Amino acid sequence: KKLSSAMEEMKLLQSKLSTMERYAGILHGAIFGRPLDEQDIPFSLQLPGSFDIAKEWENMLESADRGKLTRLEMFYQNMLAGVKDKLLKRKVQEIVQECLQLSSATRHNK
Repeated sequence: KKLSSAMEEMKLLQSKLSTMERYAGILHGAIFGRPLDEQDIPFSLQLPGSFDIAKEWENMLESADRGKLTRLEMFYQNMLAGVKDKLLKRKVQEIVQECLQLSSATRHNK
């Protein structure tokens, strides 16, 4: 019974690992424009202790060539534009909702 339970746990962990690898690959491809390769994973992530993402990001930027930096800039500009667009749409929705509520309240008070 313990063996069966351990095998089920192993299958679950393998499934989770596969999902996480696929997610990391998709994310890496979207950001860097190429598939994730094992050599892209920072060595410090394999070391015990805390992982300093800010330091790793700075190291990656320092070692990036002009093409990579340009792709990163385009990716982040597009992401930022999408976020700003979503914020603006939500603000407009809030304003419209407030106007509708005020209009409704004004009609009921007459």
